[in-house]
Amino acid sequence: MKLVRHPSDAQGSTIGVETMFSRLPNGQLWLRYYIDGVLDDLVLPAKASPERADNLWKTTCFEALIRPRDAAEYLEFNFSPSDQWAAYHFDAYREGMSQFETPQPEIGCDASDTHFALEATFDLPAIWNDHALDIGLCAIVEEVSGETSHWALHHPCAQPDFHHEGGFTLTFAERTQS
Repeated sequence: MKLVRHPSDAQGSTIGVETMFSRLPNGQLWLRYYIDGVLDDLVLPAKASPERADNLWKTTCFEALIRPRDAAEYLEFNFSPSDQWAAYHFDAYREGMSQFETPQPEIGCDASDTHFALEATFDLPAIWNDHALDIGLCAIVEEVSGETSHWALHHPCAQPDFHHEGGFTLTFAERTQS
């Protein structure tokens, strides 16, 4: 699925951002983010120790916001090209933020002169395994010019806001037992 640049962002480099995704039988989610464009125009954080880190959104970062169907609570996952990651739990829209304790996600990256891809496989709360999920997939892309663009499946607000419930546009159906 193609992500779209927020209309308020400056129209910098000509890039495209796409995602692929799957809900795995063990309850994990697998995501792939793909940037098509001239990578020399983009800021991609250097490799670092694959550990939890805050403020990843201040440069190029890929995000997933996930909630059980129609719930107020949700999770935010951030994945950096550096292999660092973050996971947060919110009780409701931008309220009650806390660290979400989860095993370290598996993150892998590949790149060429004309593309960058990041894949992440990660756990959700076991209690969510049999629920339908609403998901918002998004990305922040920093350019060497200093411009930052915000990409999502849908932008429901005049300013970028990945947490807004109107951005949770992708639905994974309830898992069926086999």
